[in-house]
Amino acid sequence: MRAVIERALLSRWFGEAPPAWPVRALAAAYGALMRVRRWAYRVGLRRVRSLPVPVVVVGNRIVGGAGKTPTVIALVHALRARGWRPGVVSRGHGREATGARRVGEGSRAAEVGDEPLLVHRATGVAVEVDRDRAAAAARLVEAGCDVVIADDGLQHLRLGRRVEVEVQDARGFGNGRVLPAGPLREPPPARPADLRLVHGRAAAAGETAMVLALAAPRRLPTAAATKPDARPLSDFAGRPVHAVAGIGDPTRFFTALRDAGLDVVEHPFPDHHRYVPADFAAFADATVLMTGKDAVKCQDFPLADAWEVPVAAIVPDRALDAGASAVVLATDDPRIAAAAEGLPVRVCMTRADHASGTDRLAECAAQCGWPDAAIVVNLQGDEPFAPPSALRAVAAALAASAAPMATLAAPITDAATLFDPNAVKVVVDAAGHALYFSRAPIPWDRDRYAADRLGPPAAPCLRHIGLYAYRAGFLRTFQTLAPGRLERLESLEQLRVLEAGHRIAVALSPDPFPPGIDTEDDLARAEAALRDA
Repeated sequence: MRAVIERALLSRWFGEAPPAWPVRALAAAYGALMRVRRWAYRVGLRRVRSLPVPVVVVGNRIVGGAGKTPTVIALVHALRARGWRPGVVSRGHGREATGARRVGEGSRAAEVGDEPLLVHRATGVAVEVDRDRAAAAARLVEAGCDVVIADDGLQHLRLGRRVEVEVQDARGFGNGRVLPAGPLREPPPARPADLRLVHGRAAAAGETAMVLALAAPRRLPTAAATKPDARPLSDFAGRPVHAVAGIGDPTRFFTALRDAGLDVVEHPFPDHHRYVPADFAAFADATVLMTGKDAVKCQDFPLADAWEVPVAAIVPDRALDAGASAVVLATDDPRIAAAAEGLPVRVCMTRADHASGTDRLAECAAQCGWPDAAIVVNLQGDEPFAPPSALRAVAAALAASAAPMATLAAPITDAATLFDPNAVKVVVDAAGHALYFSRAPIPWDRDRYAADRLGPPAAPCLRHIGLYAYRAGFLRTFQTLAPGRLERLESLEQLRVLEAGHRIAVALSPDPFPPGIDTEDDLARAEAALRDA
């Protein structure tokens, strides 16, 4: 019955049919009440509790989920990488227990809520659950946290905040009406949130694009499968899989799986659904994929082949001021490892039989235990003068795209470079994704070069710069890809990715990219430059 009611409301809220007048009257009364409540906090009639540490509130304006919890997890990782000690507070929607709770390793979703449990398992930070999120935040400060993140607290005005982050999906604000006539929890505030993250649609002015990316599925440690492991999503293609989602917008999960090439049998459930084994009775022996929010409630069920599909929020570095959280040196030569002693880098000793740098990076990802959604920039040793801006640019290009891989390019301004087979060219589409890489001059200006091949190119020709960024989970996928015909013809590793049907985002290098070291003469010039520096 609940699911039927929810579907009926959603069809009204996000459809074109206007609500009935009694519903509009209730919405008007509710909206007026929320405005009075907001005014009471603004003028001091109701007290705001401020804390001695920064508070970041992550939420949305509509009923249901919009990607808040993945955003909270991304913020926790970003803050920890910068030396902060974050903690998370949550009301714990959907839990059966009452009162304040600290989420721990033995916690169950029924007592603390599915989202707080997911945040704790994904990050390991302290998570407090309490209807009074201001009191919960104060306990985190007492426990040593120097920044507090509130998961879903835009309307919890008692908790003072330094920053508000609003998350919005493709549904936007629906019909723009407040409850119960529409999905809005409150009337639009006079002041917008400090940061509005949007996904599923193009970002407008004042908004920042975010990608919710599916990571490699992890087997649930159920009674039928006690050894968790991970597999790329591509392994599940070619046969029907049952997809389970009890989130604010289940179709978002189903669509993402289909976009990854999977044959999906949909099983939508209400948000925060309390699962029982009977929910899976019809397909308990089949392959089941579910969100992390669902998985924390189903780990004890007798499912034969159940997998959690993590969802990661990927935000461009202009929003999170992203920089490298760690520097890893991957090598198979102990002499290089010895030369790195005393430097602030982690040395990863890899096998000596890797066919490519990407294969070596994949082994490095496995050794370091990088999460699937982590962005990894591969700076080859033959590019010692790569500008830092280029590294940030390729990482930002990947963060802003749904592609699993990104690279850089620079305009070609002379005919010699265009016709040089050692200078790789790239052609991109209107969205900034690579169409093809080649050693040949592309695109070919037919009329121009029929008459003159000596002058500078008139067409927008781009030289590929061999700097790559990957999502760590895709590195495992890359290892499974066999070299294709195009890669063998052109001797270009990136063509393996395109030929297998994956996209590569391409961004222009913001600064000139100096030549790499490919010859003895290049090495001599590099050594001279270092001596002169």
